[in-house]
Amino acid sequence: MTDNITWFHGIQVMPGSFTVESLSFAQNFLVKDDDVFLVTYPRSVHMTLDPDTAHDRLIISDDLMSVYCSSKRQDRKECAERFQVSTCVLGSSRFTSGRHYWELVVGRSKEWDVGVCKDSVNRQEPINLTEEHGFWTVGVRGGEVYAACTEPLTVLIVNPRLHRVGIFLDLVRKSISFWDLSDGSHIFTFFNISDTDPLRPFFAPANSYPDDPKEALAICPVLNPGIFRRPANPEQGK
Repeated sequence: MTDNITWFHGIQVMPGSFTVESLSFAQNFLVKDDDVFLVTYPRSVHMTLDPDTAHDRLIISDDLMSVYCSSKRQDRKECAERFQVSTCVLGSSRFTSGRHYWELVVGRSKEWDVGVCKDSVNRQEPINLTEEHGFWTVGVRGGEVYAACTEPLTVLIVNPRLHRVGIFLDLVRKSISFWDLSDGSHIFTFFNISDTDPLRPFFAPANSYPDDPKEALAICPVLNPGIFRRPANPEQGK
């Protein structure tokens, strides 16, 4: 990676390559440097939680931006789209092409799973968080064990101060990447994800710690674009 890099509000910028205006308004693109992956998000995903998909034990904020688990069922209308067994909810967006980015606050929650799933996943039975069943997620248990939902699980080394997560879905390259926004570090990337069905943002807050708003997951505004190292695809070069 080149040393010829400066910083602008915590964002690495290649001198002479980009102006502040280009960082603010350019479409997603790649830097020519092989070791650096630049993604700008002028049109980051503007979405809310979809209450028609939310399990009845989930408490969703009035602005549809945050969710946590309750010990009691909520009085909601019957919907075929609703998760009947697993305490999770989908985002309002459906993705079929292009590149998309969103951020969420996990705060001090000790248990969560976030990512994307196929819009067609079975919502009437307990979900199985695996790629085979149409889920591409990372999560934590007990506030200590982080893992990606590969088969078998991939245990992740994550900063214990993780507070805010960036998710970059790239349907051009068929990948989804997760980033720790406290330090810009890469958490995990799934490659060769399915694009046969629309994909939906997926949120599963802690159900082992009900009635605690501190366990909430919250969609939040994107603060800045950023430069990250390009995730290595283990399938390349085979």
